[in-house]
Amino acid sequence: MELFGFVYQKEASFRTTTNWVCIRNGRKGDTLLGDRCQARVVQRMDDGALKLNRHTHNHHPEQQY
Repeated sequence: MELFGFVYQKEASFRTTTNWVCIRNGRKGDTLLGDRCQARVVQRMDDGALKLNRHTHNHHPEQQY
């Protein structure tokens, strides 16, 4: 999922929500483990509403080519 130029990957799905984490979170083989981005989004399944967590991104948005 892309939101405001930041790219998120699905972390987990539950009955009423889906949790997304920034791709620079350091999961799944990312080499930026020492500088993990803690930004997350929770998406409600019933209406698709998005809720940003309290952590901001520690990097600039991804470059568009």
